[in-house]
Order: sequence, then C-alpha cells, then structure tokens
Amino acid sequence: MDAHVQNVFLFEVAKQCQFGVNAHAGLRNVLARLQERPSKLDADTRITLHNEVFRSLHSLLAHAGVVSRILWPPAAKKGAKESAISFARRVARHEPTKRANSLRTAVGLPDKHPLRSRELRDHLEHLDERLDAWAREGGGSIVQDLIGPASAISGVAPSSMFRCYDPASDTFTFRGATYSIGDIARELGEVADACIPVLVKAGFMSSVKLVRWDSTGSARAR
Repeated sequence: MDAHVQNVFLFEVAKQCQFGVNAHAGLRNVLARLQERPSKLDADTRITLHNEVFRSLHSLLAHAGVVSRILWPPAAKKGAKESAISFARRVARHEPTKRANSLRTAVGLPDKHPLRSRELRDHLEHLDERLDAWAREGGGSIVQDLIGPASAISGVAPSSMFRCYDPASDTFTFRGATYSIGDIARELGEVADACIPVLVKAGFMSSVKLVRWDSTGSARAR
C-alpha cells in the first residue's frame, strides 16, 4: 500500500477511535447528571438526559463500526457455483481484505480482535429488522431504553427487551445478548494508541495524547 494512502486510512482510524472514546466519556457525564437529586432536574430535562444516554451509546458503536470495517472488513463470500480455486483467487484480489491486512500489519494489530465484531452495532443500525422479528414472534410487551440491569424487569421475554444499559457494569443488553461497552471503549483507545505513534513517526500528525473527559468536564491524558 502507498505510504500516503496508508497514513490517510490510519489517521481516520485514530480519529474514529477518539470520537468513540469521547462518546463514552460523554455517556458518563450524562449519567452523572442523571444521578443528581430529582429536585435539581425538571421532568423534561430528565427525559432529555435519558435519551442522551442511548444517543451516546449509538454514537460510540457507530464510530467503533467504522474502525471495524476499515481494519476488519466483511470477508468475501464464496458463490454458490464458484470453484474453490476461483474463490481463493478472488479473495487474494479482494481490495478491502488486502487494505485491512496492510493496515493491521503497519500498526501491529491481529486478525482476531474484539472490535472485529459489529454485532451490537448491527442490532441498532438494523433495528427495523429486529422489530420485524419481534412482531413476527407475536409482538406484545416490549422494554426499550432501560437504564439499569435487564433483570430489573420481570415478566418480559429477553427477546422483547431492546436497548437496556446497565451503568453499574457498563454493559448493553439487546434481546437477551449482553455486550461490554467498557471493553469496546477501552479497545478503541488501544487501537488509537497503536496508530498514533506510526502516524507521528511518518510525520503525518503531531505527537498527541488521547484525552478523556471525566464527569466534571476536566481533561486527563491517557
């Protein structure tokens, strides 16, 4: 891969990682406000902040999805009537795979990596299909945008629980499957830390530190 093209891709990866980490920090800030005494927040403000929790989560996952597709793109699929030899040749020419292999090698990232999975992001991006499935299964009771453990709600099937976020464990549960948001944010930070030194060494960007924002709004470097 051309060095300039490589650096452009790695710069975008680093930026998307930073955007994702900042979305996670914003999530924590919103949660801190929601924990204030009820008398300090009117009903409309509490609803707005509640919605902002899930907007921040969606933002984090969208940025993680961009990183995932750049570094771990969808693999080529074998055609029904395609021979093994023909498929192998096509895979060898598959541009996204070649690009991703080159980028991961440049920054020392493995083929197998937690960010390779886009399952939770896909649940949110294709929510219409998930709701179609829920409707086909009978519809009925549904839980959406719960802040707290999914176990806090009884009498509802796991498949009818959409967007449940537990701040205590920093996990997101969607239709019975639970995902660690904290792990995703940490992995984004680690990928950024892998890309930035390569970009700095190439003179593509200045030396920077990935800065997180705590719940008071003050900055601290990683």
